[in-house]
Amino acid sequence: MENITLFVKKLVVLVIIISALMNLTTGEKYAKYLRFVVGLMLVFYTMTTLAGLISDFGSYDANGELAVSGDTVFTDTEEKRNEMIDAAVLDSYGSSMAYALKTSGYDVTRVECYYEEGVMAVNFYAESSRNLAGIKKYINDFYHVESSHIYGYTEAEDE
Repeated sequence: MENITLFVKKLVVLVIIISALMNLTTGEKYAKYLRFVVGLMLVFYTMTTLAGLISDFGSYDANGELAVSGDTVFTDTEEKRNEMIDAAVLDSYGSSMAYALKTSGYDVTRVECYYEEGVMAVNFYAESSRNLAGIKKYINDFYHVESSHIYGYTEAEDE
């Protein structure tokens, strides 16, 4: 019950701060963007808190005390958020790498970035095997990925 009370108190303070910010904005030009961002913040705050409450539900020790602290829930949520951000960054990096390779004249069909042994690794797929070494050198030179972590495949090998 304490968690719900604390959640409501924090939510009220957050809404008051947001209302003050909304009233300080001058003009309608940016108001819709601010409302959108504020709405996302409220949804994110509510969802993370509810997720924490749901994960705490039923995790009591023999004395009736919570076996999982709020810090554990917060750490788990933050780790998941960081993993999602890492995945989005790697996807974006792979897309930009594929675009740069295509505009440089290489026959790359897709590029996948991921972490291998704590460093970034790249799988790229080309239409033919004639430029695999050139593509690998390009990725090594321009994106500073270690050549031992760059793997090239042809579309025929992928199937």
